[in-house]
Amino acid sequence: MGRDDVVQVAGHGGALGADAFLARFGDVLSTRGFAVAQLAVGAGLFAFSFTLDSKKARERAAAGETPGRLRRWRERAVGTERGSAPALAGLALTMGLAEVATMLPYLAAIGLVSTAGLGRPEAAGLLVAYCVVMVLPALVLTAGRVVASRLVERPLRRIDAWLTRNAASATAWIVGVVGFLVARDALGRLGMM
Repeated sequence: MGRDDVVQVAGHGGALGADAFLARFGDVLSTRGFAVAQLAVGAGLFAFSFTLDSKKARERAAAGETPGRLRRWRERAVGTERGSAPALAGLALTMGLAEVATMLPYLAAIGLVSTAGLGRPEAAGLLVAYCVVMVLPALVLTAGRVVASRLVERPLRRIDAWLTRNAASATAWIVGVVGFLVARDALGRLGMM
């Protein structure tokens, strides 16, 4: 894959800066060294996914246990006592920072939009709609918690319990699939597939 192939991914309309990014870093992204590093990252993520869903982690989740400090922080974030607002703000900030590191779906959406041959207004509108769809569930749950806290507290507790039981397994699958896809792409770029 050459520089022109990488830059071509930017597509028509620039996909809101993707072409500028690829034009600037396309040479680096298409090097063999970058592909080898990408393969190492993908293989590392795939291997790491097996540690996330260990037998011990499943047993703790089944028992409803979370590590001490994490459990206390989590209780402050979802609690109604005084001091929960700063904990919730800390949780939101942490999740925002985590989202920066885990924005693969958004980058994939930019890639799809950029190769669809849309103009800038259509591409921008599509990405805004994508962002709204991704944020809407959190906004609805937050509004429900604020407006009708007594009504939604019980269902939210049940959802929380289910998520707590299944979080390790779901995270392991996500990390494993992302690792596999990153490694597979690198293998293809290295001519090994």
